[in-house]
Amino acid sequence: MIPGPVQAAAALAWSDDAHVNHQREIYKSRLSVLTDLFQKLGYSVNVPQGAFYLWAEKDGLNCWDIISELATQFGVLVTPGDFWIELRRECPHRCSSTRIGDHATQRQGQRTFVLKEQVQYLYV
Repeated sequence: MIPGPVQAAAALAWSDDAHVNHQREIYKSRLSVLTDLFQKLGYSVNVPQGAFYLWAEKDGLNCWDIISELATQFGVLVTPGDFWIELRRECPHRCSSTRIGDHATQRQGQRTFVLKEQVQYLYV
C-alpha cells in the first residue's frame, strides 16, 4: 500500500469532527433511553463517561441470571459482564453486570417494556 494516498485520506477524514459529534449524540440518546428503561425495571446502571455501553446490575442476580431474565421476560439478548473482564481480575462488575450497547436491543427492550406496562394496566 502506498502511504501517501492513505495518509491524505486519513487527514481528510480527521479534518472534520461533524460526523464524530453526530455519532456522539446518537450514542448519548441511546444511553439515556436504555438507562431510564433499565432503572424502571429495577436495575442499577453505571452510566459511562466515555463508553457507548452500559453495565446493568440487579441485586441478588449474577450476570447469567440477568441474561436469563432479560431474554425470557423481554426477548432481549445481552452480553455477560464476565466476557469483557478477565476472570482473574477483581472487578465489581465482572459477574454482577451485563453489557448493553446495541440499538436493536434498545428498540426490542422498549417495545417489550411498553407492552408489559400496557398489559399490567389492563389487567391490574
